[in-house]
Amino acid sequence: MAIPQVVVTTVTSTADKHADSKQRWLLYGWWCVWLLLFALGLSLAHWQWQRAQEKQQWLNASVVAAEMNPQTLPPMNQPLQLQGVFHPQFNRWLDNRTLDGQVGLALITPLQSSDGRWWLVDRGFVATAGLRTQQPWPPTPLTEQRLQGRWQPWSGRRGLLLGENDDGHRIQQLRAEVWPQLNLQPGVVHLQEGSSGQWWQPLGVSRERHLGYAVQWLLLALVALILGWRYRPKLRPWRGPGRVRVGSMNITREVAVKNRVKLLLLLTLLFAPVPAALAMWYWQIGIPEARVAHGDLVGDTPPLSQWALSPAPDLQAGRWHLLYRCETQPCAQDDTLWRLHRTLGRDAPRLVRWQLNTAAASAADALLPPGGKRLRWQPPAGLKHTIWLADPQGNIVLAYNADNSTKDILQDVRYLLRRNPLSSLQAEVLALQSAGHNAQAMPEEAL
Repeated sequence: MAIPQVVVTTVTSTADKHADSKQRWLLYGWWCVWLLLFALGLSLAHWQWQRAQEKQQWLNASVVAAEMNPQTLPPMNQPLQLQGVFHPQFNRWLDNRTLDGQVGLALITPLQSSDGRWWLVDRGFVATAGLRTQQPWPPTPLTEQRLQGRWQPWSGRRGLLLGENDDGHRIQQLRAEVWPQLNLQPGVVHLQEGSSGQWWQPLGVSRERHLGYAVQWLLLALVALILGWRYRPKLRPWRGPGRVRVGSMNITREVAVKNRVKLLLLLTLLFAPVPAALAMWYWQIGIPEARVAHGDLVGDTPPLSQWALSPAPDLQAGRWHLLYRCETQPCAQDDTLWRLHRTLGRDAPRLVRWQLNTAAASAADALLPPGGKRLRWQPPAGLKHTIWLADPQGNIVLAYNADNSTKDILQDVRYLLRRNPLSSLQAEVLALQSAGHNAQAMPEEAL
């Protein structure tokens, strides 16, 4: 009986050489990508480290300035000494400041230095607990003072305004036009020993956070290097001067079984969501609630045109309406909903706030936050909620009770504004109608 012979041939063809060259270029490209990611992580870690060093230099700046009433303005957060006289007749409260979780105001008083120049001085923070009552002016020394603080120049960027910036008592932002009669220096001096605390934080991101970011980027760079080494492509081994082929087979049985297992796992991964979804539907596991809004849908509530409101709100301006019941003054919801309104950013001009009160108009109207208006009303029968959200045509869309949080209301307002975008023409018309609003509302700076 003849024994079959297996012919083993060594093949060194042009195709094999081309395949080998292709593998090597693939390996080179693989390492170029991962090494590039590694270098990017190192550069970002170094950048954050430098930022941390810069913040440390700011913190280590000398407490005592080199000269009194300097002619050259210092950089951001550098110490500054002034000698001059306060002018309390120009006092203003800077609204919407926070300190240690408390809401309040910052007292701004112009000071005329001994060389005749005018400076804005932040004298400290006063907590208000969110009330809009008229804050009395603290006593101001009228004799010449020697002050020490840190300088914050104006950046030139203007944040969002709701209504007028200056009501004669409070201002939303520090702007030179609030004091047109004074030739102010372009910035504000924050006293290091204010009346009730220092609300201004010049660093933005702390030194410790920059160091944390540096460590984070360094670890990501190391992870990129480890992944590149762990999953690197490997060149096919050579035997002698060429590849070894046995008959027409190019792979072993173990490799074929492994490939079939990989294919089965891939198909399982692709089709697994179908039975999983059927099981979730059948047993009602992990099914989200069938509602989107946090407020109550009140389709039977009459539109605003049928409410007894005086004066009648303008329903042709294309804005949404946020109405809230407030029978006592001062009203805590005034400040809460004003902050909600500010949080909308560039969409803030699309919303108007209305305080509803059964009493006649009084001096309390002047205490409303900017952008809010007061209406006298006779509550329609059957109204049980305290806050309502109406569309530009005056139809009540959602209603809220006291158990609804401000976050819930904000999410609903943002969702409705996003689902009802304005056309370019409508946005331009609304911008023209919105006196006192910025067309491009940028996030408010520390000022």
